[in-house]
Amino acid sequence: MVRRKTVINRREIIASIGTAATLGLAGCSSSNGGSNDTAASETTGDTGNGEGDETESSVDYPTEEVEIIVPYATGGGFDAYARLTAPYLEKHLPNDVTVTVKNVVGGGGVKGTTETYNADPDGHTLMIWDAYQGVTQQIGRNVGYQLQEMSHIGAVTQSPNSLISMESAGISGWDDFVNRIDELNFATQGVGAISHTGVVLLGELTGAWAEEDVNFVHYGGTGEALSGLERGEADVFLVGPATSGLKVVKALNSEMTIMFSDPVGEDSIYHGVPKQYSGDLDIENMDQYARLTRFRRFFTGPPGVPEEILEIQRNAFSKIIQDEEFLQETSEKGRPIVNPGSADQVSEVMGEQFETFGSSPMKGIIQGVF
Repeated sequence: MVRRKTVINRREIIASIGTAATLGLAGCSSSNGGSNDTAASETTGDTGNGEGDETESSVDYPTEEVEIIVPYATGGGFDAYARLTAPYLEKHLPNDVTVTVKNVVGGGGVKGTTETYNADPDGHTLMIWDAYQGVTQQIGRNVGYQLQEMSHIGAVTQSPNSLISMESAGISGWDDFVNRIDELNFATQGVGAISHTGVVLLGELTGAWAEEDVNFVHYGGTGEALSGLERGEADVFLVGPATSGLKVVKALNSEMTIMFSDPVGEDSIYHGVPKQYSGDLDIENMDQYARLTRFRRFFTGPPGVPEEILEIQRNAFSKIIQDEEFLQETSEKGRPIVNPGSADQVSEVMGEQFETFGSSPMKGIIQGVF
């Protein structure tokens, strides 16, 4: 088999489904898996961030405009969640200040993360990011920041990763997918995107295929990748989060072949959609892959933010993800709050990701991808 690497940079947008912003996928370049995800109102729970603690702080915060950095362009999932969260952050922070959103585009998220990392640690600069993308970027590239040092606030939503295939490919499930791996074209949003690294690491962790067995078709963003799928240039797309996968399934002649989670109940937003769940597969390291590549949109700040300010931020965040108005609005706009998590949970999974992906042979594989 000849290894093919095709790079396509087209600016066409799928006419039948509108722009990538309409799909809510532009700027999403990551994935992830977990278990039993349900709709927002049923998954909010306790984040461990001190909800209900009304102890008066000795710190006067915030004292000026709070800025949320989005490391991608407008119109995508990160941008949508940041803009949905901003007015509720204004509502639940103790002082009457404005919360704005700033898009810092470049380097697949590196530019925005670098700006946040180097900001003054006074609590007035935040960013929304994804744990898996951030960790693999740091391992695979020469970046000027350390995610472990940043001041995490909490994960607003955590959704499984999903494998989308065009109906024309006729993939019946995992075994058929693996057997035909060298016949399929895999769309990505670009080199180093989750749709790229996720496929490579899935093959490595499960032992099902090697990177050279896969034909990647690299596009210049999600919109172009979706256009390529509709034109028949690609057959498969690893989409994170699965909530975005639902949008792709509805917009294209495609199906969710595998969702990287345990089977879900009838009350789940995913019920009846995937052909197969990774939790039903007796595949070595599949559970680990699902857990570590889960798409976690989390808020964080620069290193060194004082603990008293962090406590205020985390208390506000805890109130936001339990605010019924916020939950209803996010659900109505197709951005449900699924399994939100605390700052400690973000740090814990990030530590496991660095331990697993930062060790041989994974580290060399990720660096080779970039």
